[in-house]
Amino acid sequence: MDADTWRELRCADVIVGAVDGHSPRWSLNTLAVQYRGHYVDTGTLISDESGTLDVSGHVATVTPDGPCLLCLSGYDPGQASMKLDPGLTAAKRAAGYLSDTPDEPTPSVMFLNQAVASVALGELLNIVGDWHTPRPYTLVDLGRPSLTAMHAETSPDCPACGPDSTRGLCDAARPPRFTPPEPPPHM
Repeated sequence: MDADTWRELRCADVIVGAVDGHSPRWSLNTLAVQYRGHYVDTGTLISDESGTLDVSGHVATVTPDGPCLLCLSGYDPGQASMKLDPGLTAAKRAAGYLSDTPDEPTPSVMFLNQAVASVALGELLNIVGDWHTPRPYTLVDLGRPSLTAMHAETSPDCPACGPDSTRGLCDAARPPRFTPPEPPPHM
């Protein structure tokens, strides 16, 4: 996330994310935790990997004192690091660690997106209208169909929202900078 976008979003009371990818989720989660904001994250998946069509999605709700998106397993730090560090991505690809096709489009179906967006809207109304306590994580399964509300706790050793994080530091902490890890050894 560029510095101008960071400055504009830091004043938001609620951020709604409908992003594809782990690195934008990392950025929005960091912003919400650092500025004690609310972040409603959405995602959808259509897959046939197990031989059964999976048409599902999620709505994760980060609140100022609740678990962050990392605690909710809402993004993979390893995947985020690859997007944030092109050098690391290239090194992993050259070493044969990346065999997937990251630029391959993922199917999106309007009815699935609408179902997930409706659940996200409900969570947004919970935040601004105090209807009931926001649910940390809701699974949307249109194959069954079902909605499953999941409970989650903040992990005490979470690097994103734990005691050693930037939680609640607002402008006292700098905008996050990704420091690339060492590239994998060449084979």
